[in-house]
Amino acid sequence: MQIHRLTVEEGFLDGLDITFDRGLNVIIGARGVGKTSILEMIRFALRLPHIDQRRADIAKRHAESVLGGGRVVVTYLDGDNMRSASRSIGDPEIDPIAMSSLTPTSLGQNELEGIGLNQRSRLRLLDGQAGVNETDFSSEIGRLRQTVTRISAQLAELTSQREQLRQQDLSRMVVAKQLEEARIAESMLMREGSAEMAKLRERIHVEQQRVAIEQTQLRNVDLFREMLGSVQEQIKKVQGRLSKTISEVNDRGASRYVGPLSKITEAQQQVLNISLEVTDSLESDIISHKQQIAQINDRSRPLRQEFERLQQGAGAAAELTVRLQNQMEELDRDLQRLRKLEDHIEELRFHRAQVLNEIDNLRERIWVVRKQTAERLSKVFAPRIRVALEHYGDRANYVANLADALRNSGLQHNVTAEHLAERLSPQELINAIERRDVARLTSVGRLTSARADKLITHMLGSSKLGEVITSEVDDTAIFELLVGGEYRPTEQLSTGQRCSVVLPILLADSSRTLLLDQPEDHLDNAYLVENTVDRLRSRSKIAQTIVVTHNANIPVLGDAAKVFALESDGRRGYVKEQGALADPKVVRAITDLMEGGEDAFRRRANFYRGA
Repeated sequence: MQIHRLTVEEGFLDGLDITFDRGLNVIIGARGVGKTSILEMIRFALRLPHIDQRRADIAKRHAESVLGGGRVVVTYLDGDNMRSASRSIGDPEIDPIAMSSLTPTSLGQNELEGIGLNQRSRLRLLDGQAGVNETDFSSEIGRLRQTVTRISAQLAELTSQREQLRQQDLSRMVVAKQLEEARIAESMLMREGSAEMAKLRERIHVEQQRVAIEQTQLRNVDLFREMLGSVQEQIKKVQGRLSKTISEVNDRGASRYVGPLSKITEAQQQVLNISLEVTDSLESDIISHKQQIAQINDRSRPLRQEFERLQQGAGAAAELTVRLQNQMEELDRDLQRLRKLEDHIEELRFHRAQVLNEIDNLRERIWVVRKQTAERLSKVFAPRIRVALEHYGDRANYVANLADALRNSGLQHNVTAEHLAERLSPQELINAIERRDVARLTSVGRLTSARADKLITHMLGSSKLGEVITSEVDDTAIFELLVGGEYRPTEQLSTGQRCSVVLPILLADSSRTLLLDQPEDHLDNAYLVENTVDRLRSRSKIAQTIVVTHNANIPVLGDAAKVFALESDGRRGYVKEQGALADPKVVRAITDLMEGGEDAFRRRANFYRGA
């Protein structure tokens, strides 16, 4: 992308209309005339991302204060096509334009120092050099993370159901023993009873079996009704989201999609209507089963009363036997459900592992490109500057999510999160938790068996498993400067040293337009001339560069293709002179603004010659 023209209506730069050259463009002027504001207007109109994201809000507020109620328009060349981007304060937020590897890089004043101090900013700078399309990768990884979060939520619910069924299954042996004892007791009473009691007992047993069948059918129908009710709620939620989507599609002027979306809504309504009809039918079945149970109980009540009158003990034994037998049958059905549930859980885990592998594969592709770029930059700037990478070295998001999930667990959540994050990946940790693998957690140290069990129990009851397993674990970018025979990372350098590391790396990218605000800050003239100006001049032969500066070396020794000299009357900033470097008016503007006037320039020249 090459920026062609900038126009501003209203605000401090009202009436500004400038056309940029494809090479080095230098903006000069006294302080407060709007030089920086020109760069911020370009960034604001194109919605350019910040390498140092911490400065994004500051830059936006600056642009809004300069623009006021006006509008800025940037015309730019995208390949062979001339396009434009327009923006005012009241415009809705949209995705940044042309978010490709050729999106211009823009650095505001003092951002060079910030990049040196912030690992994420260094990584974004490196990604720009590597041509990593952050938006595409983030979008794809974000989509996969949503899938993992959804699967993890399903697993949490199913795991909870499984634990309940496992607890119920623990009573199987007790119930089986009670049933065996009840049958023996009932058998003894039956042998001692009369033929009449035997007949009564058989009739009661038959009626109780009928009640058990009706109750089982009633439970199944009632369970199906609840499941269908849950499906209906989900359909209604999707309908609500579709309605919102249709409204947003209309607002965005994409009415051609409204028809298909409306058909989806109609189809969902048809499904909902059918499910409601089924629900009505189920309600009728429930009433019918309840009536059948009542009728059976009415028939069996006199039998029980007569039987109890004849032999109270035999009736109680028979009733206990049937009740225990029904309980055992219910446990058998629960065991079948448990086995199916465990199979489903394993299928979901396998699916989640596949999606997580897709995320890992994407990150590995990014890592390879980043590593190649780091090695290339290290060779270019050797031995003075070295660029290094630590794979998956940035665990800050993972630690924060895990610490948050461990709150109120009875454990030292921050310390425990740091310890586990250093030793287990998010996927390894959640797998150990879901499988109740106490041995795996204790093997990494610090956690005793009791504390590991406490952690597992807490996390299984947490709603934040999905956030933890999808935590971002990114690479770490390390920029180092050779000082006194040893390499020091930028965090340990002075402000000037940090800038002297970041600026060459930034200028090494000649694939995109570069916007720089006062890159000479914190750099001495000797370094600027020996290291920066030549790189500016060479990159500007290949790619467009727009620089705001107070240093004459940049336009003069950088062989600027076009210079813009700004002035201000206090209410408005405007371009007083513009043209090629050799233009006499431009020469005078540079002399007056940047050299203190012709007389001061001559006096310094005489001083240097005398020296």
